[in-house]
Amino acid sequence: MRGDHQNSDRRRRPRAGWAWLAAVALAATAAARAGDDAEGPVQLAADRIVSWDEDGRRWVVMEGRVAILRGMRGLRAERAVVRLSSVGGEPSRAVDVEVFAEGQVRSTDAIDGPRPSARDAYRVAAGAALKPYAPA
Repeated sequence: MRGDHQNSDRRRRPRAGWAWLAAVALAATAAARAGDDAEGPVQLAADRIVSWDEDGRRWVVMEGRVAILRGMRGLRAERAVVRLSSVGGEPSRAVDVEVFAEGQVRSTDAIDGPRPSARDAYRVAAGAALKPYAPA
């Protein structure tokens, strides 16, 4: 009898261990996403930035050390064109962001090497901030 009882405990322990591990992994993922600052503005930084408004959209052309970041995540490249489209009425600062990047494009969260080009699209709640780098 005693041996059967010990075997059933051994079978339960791994299941409890996996459940605990899954709960920790889910909590870590949720914390990482919360820290991504997706609610803040998308940061558009480069050596040279030109922007204009046309047909209700803002266009941004960026060249040299381009960084397009939402919190700590985003893309880095040599060149990029970004199209910002307002969502909703005037009180809303939400924008749809479409990114077309070229030249040594790297994702901040990828471990693979640079790509020749990349596209990305997402919505941010707090608009966009243009940040040209200071001349060296």
